Amino acid sequence: MAWLGGMGRSKIGGLSGTLCLAAALAAASPASAEERKMLVGSFENIQLFGDINVEILTGKSPSAQAIGDKSVLDGLKLERVGVTLRVRLQGALNDAKGVPITGPVTVRLTTQAIKSMFIAGNGTLKISHVAQPDTVRMRIAGNGAIAVETLDADKFSANIEGNGRIDIKSGKVRDGQVSLDGAGQFDAPNVKMRTIRLEHNGNAVSNVQAVEAADIFNGGSGNITVGGSGSCFIKRAGSAAINCARFEKGSRK
Repeated sequence: MAWLGGMGRSKIGGLSGTLCLAAALAAASPASAEERKMLVGSFENIQLFGDINVEILTGKSPSAQAIGDKSVLDGLKLERVGVTLRVRLQGALNDAKGVPITGPVTVRLTTQAIKSMFIAGNGTLKISHVAQPDTVRMRIAGNGAIAVETLDADKFSANIEGNGRIDIKSGKVRDGQVSLDGAGQFDAPNVKMRTIRLEHNGNAVSNVQAVEAADIFNGGSGNITVGGSGSCFIKRAGSAAINCARFEKGSRK
């Protein structure tokens, strides 16, 4: 009988351990993602602060939908100032035990058109089509990333401060200006730019296309590739590897 009682206590102890393990695993498991619709007015400029993924579909009436952990969504703020929409997480988000919540959050937006994009931090911004009759601006301060399917603009400027990345799949621009300060990457080999001013400061990498001319100001290392039929005018050589179909001496008027 004593042996049976001992076995019973052993089984109870094993069951208790199993329940504790199950509870621990449940606590460690991420909560299921929640979808939440948010109110947003029409906007032309987007500013992204923090580790947030934003997707924008242009040519549509304004709308907003956020996907992520409920606790993260509770701290998500969409603030419109004029025609600028600011997307950010308010304060430090912690769980019941005071542990920071780092789960991903995705914001899906629609609007008629976008002309200015800015990221501070490690966020990502994906846009279907950017089309403007005047100037389009992109800027990254940090390690964020901007990806655009198609770009059509009269003038275009891109600035990366840090290790960020800008990718543009296709498009057409009359005059472009790209400045990389750090180890950033700019990749737009299929965007036809009539002229482009390209400036590197650091170990950056760029891949562009010039139809007529490219003015290159290189103050660092890295790699510069200019495709297309345009001529390259080296204003400052630096130590980067510069690849161009045609180099020209002298100054371009």
